[in-house]
Amino acid sequence: MITPEYGAQLINGKYVRPETFIGLSTDIKPTVDVANGAIYIAIDTSTLYFFDLANTAWRKWGKEE
Repeated sequence: MITPEYGAQLINGKYVRPETFIGLSTDIKPTVDVANGAIYIAIDTSTLYFFDLANTAWRKWGKEE
């Protein structure tokens, strides 16, 4: 996953910063029109995820157990 400098991305002809999503770990995380490097915070487990646009997947922060 490569995130441009300052986390900005060109989406639909406009530079935008990656979004921050907050929800439960059981919620379905968005995968459409999500910027590379977007953040998802699961408030019930204190888990942090980052969006990998190249693979259209949310990656858990830190080491996998």
